[in-house]
Amino acid sequence: AERMSQVWPSRIVNAAAVQARYGTSPGWQTKAFDDIYGNRMGNRPGSSDGSTYIGRGGPQWTGRDGYAALERMTGIPATGKPETVSQLDMQPEVCTAFWTWKNLNRFADAGDFLGCVKAWNGGTNGLADRKQLMAGNEAIISCLETGSAIAPSATPATSTTQKTGGAI
Repeated sequence: AERMSQVWPSRIVNAAAVQARYGTSPGWQTKAFDDIYGNRMGNRPGSSDGSTYIGRGGPQWTGRDGYAALERMTGIPATGKPETVSQLDMQPEVCTAFWTWKNLNRFADAGDFLGCVKAWNGGTNGLADRKQLMAGNEAIISCLETGSAIAPSATPATSTTQKTGGAI
């Protein structure tokens, strides 16, 4: 309840408000997610879509519309088997499809961190946490921008086939 008030401060004032609205008995979180995410992102109002299509996978795909887009892009059965989006072996496809769906290269290439956050999340909730997590990564990002981090491995190695003059 406390975390919900931190994540959605414009909707939930404090933990007591969460408890007053959704109770404290088992299942209160499901009721809250169905309400908070209901009638948004393709979720149907009055359904369990909010808790069914909750954020999953590396990028936290959320909403019936998002899961349907993922399914169209990858063939992963996201709408019929939402838990599939969390499977570790699916994360390369899940993350790549999300990046493409949100067209995040335009922000990354421009160094527009705020634009990327807004496109990714629809707003700026958690922006301070994201900035804190990114602090100190400038040297790594700079290497990636110039390609210097990968330059040593970009030189062609002599293959065994070339050394032996035949197949291995």
